[in-house]
Amino acid sequence: MGGTPFSIKPDLAYYLKLHGSLDWYYCSNIGCKNHLIFFANRLQPNWPQVTENEICQLCGSRAEPVIVPPNINKSFNRFPKLSFIWNIAYREIKAADALVIIGLSFRNTDYYLRWLVKSSLFNVERSSRTFELIDSNEEMRSKVADLIGIKPSDIQYFKTLPEYIDMVEKERREGRRA
Repeated sequence: MGGTPFSIKPDLAYYLKLHGSLDWYYCSNIGCKNHLIFFANRLQPNWPQVTENEICQLCGSRAEPVIVPPNINKSFNRFPKLSFIWNIAYREIKAADALVIIGLSFRNTDYYLRWLVKSSLFNVERSSRTFELIDSNEEMRSKVADLIGIKPSDIQYFKTLPEYIDMVEKERREGRRA
């Protein structure tokens, strides 16, 4: 499939971890070309793993983990690639048939995450979408419903990931899920 540097493949599904420890690393030397870039760890099973003991191959500085905190300081200027990932998330949430939220607190201090989800769903038809929440705290159902502007009963709730996986497998066997 062709495309421009601004194209995203429409036939892919995405798992996007938008905050926390991304298991990615960057060069700690502010003068290095690799400083503003981060490198994904373990994309392929055969790839060597990156650790904090690794050094940058351009300048020899130590690799540092990329941390995206769940607050207003998202490091978009420090790591421009984060903006790209969040833009993909915006597009995918906006176009998604199903939104599965796994263990997100949606803290009030996490302005960008709340904005991302809310703005992605603004003025978008929701009647054909499914919303599924996997979280040990059932009170999150109301919090997420308020955030995205639906009733809590419109969100299918699962306490654990194994409970959710069992439901998905059952629906696939019954032909109700692809």
